[in-house]
This record gives sequence, structure tokens and C-alpha cells, in this order.
Amino acid sequence: MNRLIVTILVILSAASAFETPAQDAPTFTVDDSGNCALEWPGVANRTYFIRHSSDMVHWQCFPVVKRGTGAPERFEFTRRQRSR
Repeated sequence: MNRLIVTILVILSAASAFETPAQDAPTFTVDDSGNCALEWPGVANRTYFIRHSSDMVHWQCFPVVKRGTGAPERFEFTRRQRSR
């Protein structure tokens, strides 16, 4: 019985070592010219796909993939790009 408990604790400890860090919420801004910017604190080694939807049901990806470096990330686009 003790051996089983130790094995479970080791597995749980190993699993917690691989937990992903929390992601802070992004900010979204639109200026008077219709230029949009999405900014967020990047998490190192996390891959970001930026998706958009006009109806919150059907989603499409922007043609960009960002790899987090631990520094702030930013993606800019215009309304014309967004409406594809």
C-alpha cells in the first residue's frame, strides 16, 4: 500500500512540474483610422494563433503564428484584413 501511495505522489509531482503558466488577458484597441492592435504578455515557448470571427461561431485564423519569448507580443491589422 505504501508503495502505491509513493508512486501516485511521484506521478502527481511530475505532472505539476509540466503545468503551463497562466496567460494574462490580451488588450484590443482600435484607433480613429480603423487600425487594430492586439497586445498580450507573451509566455516563453508558447505558440499563439490569432483567430477572428464575425459571429462568434465560425472562426478563421489570421495568416500569422507567433512563438512567445517571454516579452510582450503585438499583432496589428486593419479592418480590411479583419473582414476576410
